[in-house]
Amino acid sequence: MTIATSPHLPADERKLGLSVRKFADDFRVPMSYVLFTALVAWEILDSTPAKSGHEIGLGISFIALGLAWRSWAAGTLHKGISLAVAGPYSLCRHPLYLGSALMMAGFCHLICRPSHYLPVLGILLSIYVCTMAQEETRIAQRYGLAWNGYAACTPRLFPWRPLSYRPGRWELRMWLRNHEYRAVLGVAAGLLGFAASRYFVLGL
Repeated sequence: MTIATSPHLPADERKLGLSVRKFADDFRVPMSYVLFTALVAWEILDSTPAKSGHEIGLGISFIALGLAWRSWAAGTLHKGISLAVAGPYSLCRHPLYLGSALMMAGFCHLICRPSHYLPVLGILLSIYVCTMAQEETRIAQRYGLAWNGYAACTPRLFPWRPLSYRPGRWELRMWLRNHEYRAVLGVAAGLLGFAASRYFVLGL
């Protein structure tokens, strides 16, 4: 599997593609926050009706699933030490991004109309695709043939090959080392903000 930009493209196009990937990699978190904040502001200005209990339950379910998936991945990832190929990494190459996407979808479903948040999720997915490509270039340079063999048989983001699962050891120290508690705190703050908005803004 070829990780880098295709050598058959003109030099200027290859350079542009690498620049876009690097920009997305460096600024993916700020861009995510900006897009999500703009989406929330849009919903407030557009007077989006309150969500039903069923819709809230579905949104929270997506958030919980995404957080659990991220925590699973963070506890098995020995970043900078070895190539992660077991646990959630045997199902897809970027389980942390998959967890983040599920969490973002859940929060969007809590707050927004689908016709509004689907375009935003599409933009965020495009950013993450560029970021994943940039990360894979670095990993390929570090691990070489081991990475190429792993990437050739493991989906990038969506785990559509469940039979390829290989168990891995989850460790609390790795979960802490990878700062995954920040995601837990972020989810808690987001849900508190959602509850506060329903009480103070909508009077529910």
